[in-house]
Amino acid sequence: MKSYKQALFGTEYPKRESLEKALDRAWETRSFEIELYWKRALYFWGFISAIFVAYVAVLDLKLDMLALLLSLAGVLFSFSFYLANRGSKFWQENWEAHIDILESEMEGNLYKVVMKQNKKKHILSAMPYSVSNINSFLSLFLTVFWIFLFLENTKIYNQLAFLIIDLIDKACFYKSVIMIILPILLLGSLYFLQKKLQSSFKKEGEFTNYNMIIRQCKSIENGQEAK
Repeated sequence: MKSYKQALFGTEYPKRESLEKALDRAWETRSFEIELYWKRALYFWGFISAIFVAYVAVLDLKLDMLALLLSLAGVLFSFSFYLANRGSKFWQENWEAHIDILESEMEGNLYKVVMKQNKKKHILSAMPYSVSNINSFLSLFLTVFWIFLFLENTKIYNQLAFLIIDLIDKACFYKSVIMIILPILLLGSLYFLQKKLQSSFKKEGEFTNYNMIIRQCKSIENGQEAK
């Protein structure tokens, strides 16, 4: 049965020097992961923007097959961007979890304590939104956007659109209902989305358990090795 310290240091009572080095390395690696995150984001935004510019130019030239290939490339790059965002977030949170545990041993809970001002909120107020979650949402939106463009170029989307319009025109009542429901669904989705994109903080007095994974295919859950 291995605890966190046993898994990390090989002993339940590591030296203070080892704890200090581990904490410093966790901070350095976290900063490095954030730096890599923005470099990857710049890389993907550059390629996706270039593909979109080329797609618009190809549409003007009436090159349908090339437009189809570019829209497919847009889907692949956007979805890869989405997965890269989630992967970067995973490793960033991994090192933040180490910092959460190690800093309590060395220097208190400075990183975990969040100071939130008690003042009236307005449209320009600071909010605990997660920038990485927003980027993940945008990359997912781009993926859906390029999928629609790809379907448009394969003519499948046009057939579906005409079928839906034909069904709606045959039933004005359903058309009216849809016109009312869609804005409500959109507003509700935006409301829950902005809640989802906020960073989560644990309440005072609660403790967070981490699931640790050791690379030798051993799993430690809540401080105990799973068998």
